[in-house]
Amino acid sequence: LTRMAARLLGAPTSLISLVTDERQFFKSTTGLPEPWATRRNAPLSFSFCSTVASTGEPLVVEDARRHPLLRHSQALRELGWVSYAGVPLIDREGHVLGSLCVVDRMPRLWSERDIALLQDIAASTVSEIELRQAIAQRSQAELGRRDNEEQLYNTFEQAGAGMALISLDGRWIRVNRALSELLGSPADEIIGFPAEA
Repeated sequence: LTRMAARLLGAPTSLISLVTDERQFFKSTTGLPEPWATRRNAPLSFSFCSTVASTGEPLVVEDARRHPLLRHSQALRELGWVSYAGVPLIDREGHVLGSLCVVDRMPRLWSERDIALLQDIAASTVSEIELRQAIAQRSQAELGRRDNEEQLYNTFEQAGAGMALISLDGRWIRVNRALSELLGSPADEIIGFPAEA
């Protein structure tokens, strides 16, 4: 998505930044120089994106050197970021997660079409983030379910008292080791046969 944003808007750099109170994390980047590309995070003093995240509104800057909030930014001094167009990443609950932005090292007039394209890509970005969260939650729930089943199975098998599961028609479904020993038959010879009272 960052590559698409950079290509569509003809910008050398594009970022998906997730912003917290302490820092920004680059979830995806195109054209970000080292060491930032490897580090994948930066302090908020480098962040134009934190302005987008704090307001929940697009930030469009033709020349950061003339912008009252950004002209002293470390990103301007150290990375040479002069023009910036960023839109917020807002989830279904209305939380601003960060921003999708494009950056150029030269002054640039961003069009309404540019911002509309960024907003469309931002919507896709949020959908992807939410989809990945849902998949991770399902995987975690499945893992928890498997752990619970395994724990229940182990408790059943290791119990000192004889235990069994019997079907509605009165047949053995499962017997534990203690019951198998009590009945004097291996479990596989008992399962499927009628349980006698």
